[in-house]
Amino acid sequence: MAAELAPLLRQLGRSERRLLSKREAARRLGIDRGTTLQDLINRGEIRTVVLAGRAKIPASEIERIEAGGNNPRPLPAPREREPRARRSTSPGQAIRAIKVK
Repeated sequence: MAAELAPLLRQLGRSERRLLSKREAARRLGIDRGTTLQDLINRGEIRTVVLAGRAKIPASEIERIEAGGNNPRPLPAPREREPRARRSTSPGQAIRAIKVK
């Protein structure tokens, strides 16, 4: 059985993987990984998945763009951060207050 499946699996090759690295995705799209691909990711036009701490791009995203359907995906609304509370004293002032004169 395994001998029959081996040629079929070889035919599938790397192109049938479901998640691609940024390098592989950029190569398939023919764009620069460091600037163009990252800009597309930052604008939300290409969806990524984090796997083991690395951003991976689903093959379906690349296929969608290759097919001409590069409609931008809406980005989630940014969360508003509360301003940080300022320290009443600087670390240097706190140390000077502790020192014995």
